[in-house]
Amino acid sequence: MSRLAPGRPFTEQRFQQLYGAPEPRDSLAGTLRRRLARSCRCSGAAALRLLRGRLPIAAWLPRYRLGAWLLGDSLAGLTVGMAFALLASVAPVYGLYTSFFPVILYGLFGTGRHVSTGTFAVVSLMTGSVVEQLVPWSLEPNATDVELARMEEQRIGVAAAMAFLVGLLLLVMFMAQLGFLATYLSEPIIKAFTNAAALHVLVSQLQSLLGLPLARGTGCFTIFKALPLTNVAELLISALCLAVLVPIKEINTRFRRKLRTPIPGEIVVVRMAAAPHQLCISLCHLLLLRLPLGLAKSPPWFS
Repeated sequence: MSRLAPGRPFTEQRFQQLYGAPEPRDSLAGTLRRRLARSCRCSGAAALRLLRGRLPIAAWLPRYRLGAWLLGDSLAGLTVGMAFALLASVAPVYGLYTSFFPVILYGLFGTGRHVSTGTFAVVSLMTGSVVEQLVPWSLEPNATDVELARMEEQRIGVAAAMAFLVGLLLLVMFMAQLGFLATYLSEPIIKAFTNAAALHVLVSQLQSLLGLPLARGTGCFTIFKALPLTNVAELLISALCLAVLVPIKEINTRFRRKLRTPIPGEIVVVRMAAAPHQLCISLCHLLLLRLPLGLAKSPPWFS
């Protein structure tokens, strides 16, 4: 028969000697302060990873080849920015503004140097359709400079208001984590949208290439009907520019390994166009166009 050996109960002093005394109760503020300090402890490697995650430019900027890529990136940004501004029915200089500021933000928070955010052809065409609908451009030859300047300010204000509202909607969608909706777009829809956008951009440039006096949104069939009204001078200028730009692009593509710097075809065309302009000013004393310098003096009014 087993025997039970009752032990003596622990005293508080004995318990504290074996297992340690309990920590004194801290206030709520002290507890929160201690937990916050424990959560915010970070090593140098973890801080570097956090910095690269929040500012990816710190990861890819050291690998950017300044001498090889800067000139080509700058030329592409200038010419494409002005073209997008014309698609949006605003002055070309605003294309440079919209191509400058978004790229700065993406350069800081973007994850790579190959992708950029900002204006592109489809957004410019959609913006231009709204601008033309709300503030149609006057084709009257008797319009004064004051009326044209006021109309240009209104068009810029409409485009700025659209950009502001779309930015707010995108911010709300980002906070609601609605990016997953893009995964439900099928591949045929994306390909059809891309091809239709490319065709739309091509047709939208025919009016400027041929110098046709047409209002925006008249359609491709109207362009064919208006072919007898083609401005021969603008057609020759367009053909000359294409005859220079297309071969230079092919040369840059075929001999890109042998060329240290791509041939700036856009600068060549601009210089070719500037030479007659300077000659006309010196001989005829005519000022054809006053070019704005620097950034805009004030932000556009879109209230």
